[in-house]
Amino acid sequence: MITRTSQIKLSVRQVQCLALIARGLTDPAIAGALSISETTVRYHVDQARRKLGATTRAHAVALAIANGLVEAEP
Repeated sequence: MITRTSQIKLSVRQVQCLALIARGLTDPAIAGALSISETTVRYHVDQARRKLGATTRAHAVALAIANGLVEAEP
């Protein structure tokens, strides 16, 4: 179930990581694109997942899209 929560506040990096996951990029590819380590990518995704109340990375992306934090790719 996808729920909307208007008060979710994600950092710029958290949004960037989720947006790149939504485009199908892997952690190594995201790390390269953002010039950060894979560990840092996982940290940002985990923090975003926690803030969104998501159980998985895919769930976090779906919630971010549903809440207008990340745009869905056509």
